[in-house]
Amino acid sequence: VFDRPQVGRAWFEAAIKDHLDLGRPEKVRLVFNRRVVTAGKHPTPGWFSTEIVTRGVDPHIQTHYKFSKVKAYFKEQRALRVETTINNPNDFGIQKTLNRANWRALRHTGAAVNARFLQALGDADHTVPDDRWLQHVVLPSVHDGQRAPGLRFGEPRVVALLEALCNVAHIFDGLTNATLRAQMSALLGVDYRANQATYNLRRLRLKGLIERMAHTNRYRVTEHGRAVATFFTRLAKRVVVPALAALRPARRASRGIPPSLAVAWRDYDREIQQLVKRSKLAA
Repeated sequence: VFDRPQVGRAWFEAAIKDHLDLGRPEKVRLVFNRRVVTAGKHPTPGWFSTEIVTRGVDPHIQTHYKFSKVKAYFKEQRALRVETTINNPNDFGIQKTLNRANWRALRHTGAAVNARFLQALGDADHTVPDDRWLQHVVLPSVHDGQRAPGLRFGEPRVVALLEALCNVAHIFDGLTNATLRAQMSALLGVDYRANQATYNLRRLRLKGLIERMAHTNRYRVTEHGRAVATFFTRLAKRVVVPALAALRPARRASRGIPPSLAVAWRDYDREIQQLVKRSKLAA
């Protein structure tokens, strides 16, 4: 429940924008915690998709699995509501016989799906880390006598590493050396070795972005870690890269209208040069 309805609506609409692909089989499997086979002789029956319904002015986001679905919507301009509809208990290995045990199993399954779906939507939270956390991440630091190199924003491997932390699969399965290698190899387009993954997992752990799950070789992304990784990834993909592309000098004159950012930058640069000349500071 949100104290300010406009904040709640903005949050929910941002979640919809960032999670239009929740219906992909991999993410459906994570939300519903069921095995999904999309190829071979015996693929999982049913359809897997994300649907955005905008009846009136209240948008809904729905994710389908076999004969069941989970949806979220902004109820009465005040609260985010998540609910699961199970039309066939066999989808979850539960018998259709009406008795107390099956009823409790259905309630437990629905509540668990609701929680995982809401947690996945929570990845759209646009919380910006404070300046202390940003310095803690980008600068070298020492933790319990162990030195952790800084994660220099803008370095391709660091950008890819932080993007890998944003993967929704880590919420449920945790992060391992093998999964990090696979994701980094895909993001960088080159082979990413096990020793590189070990080095970066240690660095992320010392920085507090991940924590080891007890008695395993898996890691869980911390709340601060997800906030920092999401912030830096969005900053790189939505601000830095588009801005640099817009400011890059064109080799040939464009027939269209120059981007507003490029026009503003040229005006700013021209005014600075004129100010330097008037101040007689130019060499």
